[in-house]
Amino acid sequence: MSKARINGIDIHYQTYGEGDAIVFAHGAGGNLLSWWQQIPHFSQRYMCVTFDQRGFGHSADELEGPGGDSFVDDLAGLLDHLNVDRAHLVAQSMGGRTMLGFAVAHPQRTRSLVMADTVGGMDVEEVSELHRKWRESHQSSELVGTRALSPGFRKRNPELANLYLQISSTNPPRPDAAAQSPGPNADQLGGIKAPVLFIVGEEDVMTPPQVVEAGAGYVPGARVIRFPGAGHSVYFEQPEIFNFEVSRFRGQKRPEKAFAALREMVEGAGVFVLLRGNLGSYHTEIDVEVFRGFALADPIAPFVIINEYDAKPAWSFTLLHELAHLWLGQSGISGYQTELDIERFCNDVASELLLPSREIRDFEIDGNADIEVICDNINRFADELNVSSSMVAYRLYRVGKITKETWQRAATLFRARWQDARNKTRELAHGKETRINMNVVRAQRIGNALLGLVNRMMNAGALTTTKAGRVLGVGASQVQSILDAGDHRSAHRPA
Repeated sequence: MSKARINGIDIHYQTYGEGDAIVFAHGAGGNLLSWWQQIPHFSQRYMCVTFDQRGFGHSADELEGPGGDSFVDDLAGLLDHLNVDRAHLVAQSMGGRTMLGFAVAHPQRTRSLVMADTVGGMDVEEVSELHRKWRESHQSSELVGTRALSPGFRKRNPELANLYLQISSTNPPRPDAAAQSPGPNADQLGGIKAPVLFIVGEEDVMTPPQVVEAGAGYVPGARVIRFPGAGHSVYFEQPEIFNFEVSRFRGQKRPEKAFAALREMVEGAGVFVLLRGNLGSYHTEIDVEVFRGFALADPIAPFVIINEYDAKPAWSFTLLHELAHLWLGQSGISGYQTELDIERFCNDVASELLLPSREIRDFEIDGNADIEVICDNINRFADELNVSSSMVAYRLYRVGKITKETWQRAATLFRARWQDARNKTRELAHGKETRINMNVVRAQRIGNALLGLVNRMMNAGALTTTKAGRVLGVGASQVQSILDAGDHRSAHRPA
């Protein structure tokens, strides 16, 4: 463990990985050990920084020291020590005071902010009063470390619940907490420019969802995600979903990688996701205006099929659109009859998940500008978020920022641009010798969920190679090569 002399004390910290910095600030029941389920995930693409805040873990405070009032300055000093100019910030509970205060005091150093089960001590009367009334009506004699976890989690995972308490027990005894200075006020919160995500467990009895949602309303463009079945420590109880929401989708560098991350989550929930553009006719691709994707709402084996010849940024939208069909228990086809109520509903669900209303409303655009200028602005915004430009235009129309006519003209222009780019790519590739492993391509089209199922059934003797080939749509002699080319061994297995 490393340490740095900052503001009169030794701040203990650890770093992992390389890339842009992402800093984790623990809650009052934790320390730098708390993030053991996040570091293996995030260190693959970020430089992760965990640290013991003043008075926690090994970062002993001075006698009658400033305590929490020095949290923001301590973090600034630690980043200076590490030569980190800008960082993504992730806060849990008490750590929200540190990170929210830092985002207000040092906006130029804040790439993004995640507030988990916290409102960061914001000095907003509505939020403070709502939180006070909740605490008064939900008093408990249980230990804070016990209340921080949902009852269901404690029952299902007694060993992890005990680990949570053991991590907390490694902190030194703390004197009676002195009143901390108020956090940022409404005007200061209104000046935050970085993307902000609030996360809260629906069973959080310490900072309940209604308090978090009220606080998020004072931060421009902030998103709120509620986690069913989780308490005050979503990061500890549901780490895989927490990690995905914080980073995986938008952290990807290319739209197809973002789709792969989303696809993995959907397949992990038991839905088979395939990429197919010909539906069995290997000589003719089907135009995306006829077929973008479709859902088969089978109660045992639900399927989503996506047209692989569509623009890659559109794959994620189509997947979520078809997933909405499955949630409704109805099969459906994307690509035609978009005026039908159910298709419009599924469009709204998919686009809200990818680009929430609050976020799109903060996107400034002149709906009266030239259509080329409008489309260029939308393109830049969409590229930053790994989403399709057509979907952004649709969201702008649905929230009233552009007219229906402008949306339709933009969608037509985006379609023409995409076709031109695809034709140019094909022209450049024509005549060039390329080496493509078709087994890898086929495995990607089939998806890890179906590959994994076939592999397990073959190993159990329940499926012959010939029948496996029929399931996968290939000859029996190709089955093993495609299974070997896939990544199904590391995929989530449906529950």
